Amino acid sequence: MEVSPVSTIALKTGGSKERQAITIADETGASISITMWGEFCHSLNAKPGMIVAFKQCRVSDYNGKSLNASSSPSDIVLNAPHPRTAQIKKWYSSQSHD
Repeated sequence: MEVSPVSTIALKTGGSKERQAITIADETGASISITMWGEFCHSLNAKPGMIVAFKQCRVSDYNGKSLNASSSPSDIVLNAPHPRTAQIKKWYSSQSHD
């Protein structure tokens, strides 16, 4: 539904790391933010309307409930071969996108 720009945060250890938050939703009105870290911010090239499945996310309670994406490429699947993919595409295309 929403894709924030990639940003860089300072780590307590002195380094830095890139992050990007995306908000996913479905036709029930449920939505949640997922933070992607490092190289995945650029490799996924997320855009609103993409159908993405995330596996092995870590639940976070920082500033409300959110998810942190796994760092394994096999845990992020675009246009998964699943019946829900077509249902969500149909729902998303029927929504107003300002």
